[in-house]
Formats: sequence, C-alpha cells, structure tokens
Amino acid sequence: MHDETDAEFDELKDRALARLEAGGGDWSRLPEPAARFITVHSARGVRDNGGYRDFFESDWPTGAGPW
Repeated sequence: MHDETDAEFDELKDRALARLEAGGGDWSRLPEPAARFITVHSARGVRDNGGYRDFFESDWPTGAGPW
C-alpha cells in the first residue's frame, strides 16, 4: 500500500510542477491547490537545509508561508 501512496504522491507532484513550468514559473498562474501543494512539498527542503529559522523567514512565492 505504501508504494501505491508514493506513486500517487509522485504523480500529483509531477502534475503540479508541470503546471508551474507551463506557466513560465509564474506562481500567480497556478490554481491555489497546486501552489499550496508545491509550497508544502518544498517546505521540508527549506527546513532540512536551513533549519526552522530559514523555514519561517523564507520569502515564499505564494505570498504566504507553508502554514
């Protein structure tokens, strides 16, 4: 079951990132659910690379933090 969930997550991630790329990287052209999905997905990398300080001080492209 875990592999199926991973595959579904990867498919959603790929679709959201493809929409972002198709829009020329312009976050304002993404539907809100896709923008939130990418933001939440990206949050872990920000936190893992810079800790919580970077996480909370980041200038998120959607205009809001991942919360």
